[in-house]
Amino acid sequence: MGKVKSRKVVAVTRSISKGGILPAGEYANVNYDTKFSMERKPVRELVPFHLDCDKKWQLSGRGVR
Repeated sequence: MGKVKSRKVVAVTRSISKGGILPAGEYANVNYDTKFSMERKPVRELVPFHLDCDKKWQLSGRGVR
C-alpha cells in the first residue's frame, strides 16, 4: 500500500456495549478515507478506541478495507 499521503476523517461513531460480542464498555470508531502512495484511490481505514477504566481512550486496533 505504501506510505500515507493523506487522511481525511469521514465519520466518528460512538457506541456502548453491554457485553457479548464486545466486552462491556464505551467504544468510538474513526473512519478515514486514506490515500496511500501505491494505491490509485483512497481506501477506507477504521481506527477503533475503547474507553478504559481509567477514563482514557485506548487504541484497540486498525483495519483497512
